[in-house]
Amino acid sequence: MFQLTDTRKETVAPVPVDAPSFWGTNFQASWTSNTVVIVVSRLVPSQTVPGPAFEEPVAILHLSPQSALDLWLLIGDGLKRHDDKWGALATDYSTSRPER
Repeated sequence: MFQLTDTRKETVAPVPVDAPSFWGTNFQASWTSNTVVIVVSRLVPSQTVPGPAFEEPVAILHLSPQSALDLWLLIGDGLKRHDDKWGALATDYSTSRPER
């Protein structure tokens, strides 16, 4: 079970989180003026031999654009700390994007 740390108390204690946990390998996002939808999928091996793997959606996350911005900043800060400690991460997608 995943646990969060409750920092509001004088002594820090783990707090169990009773929520499903998903493993994602692929993401798709769509935007409207007031909603950001992120579909998280994972690759599943084919049941036939030989056969291609396919994507299976495991979670759909609906966010306001403001919450999406906060999530983007939170993840960016975490990746910056990871890069500083362990070196830069690279994926096929990140290396194929034009510089911003």
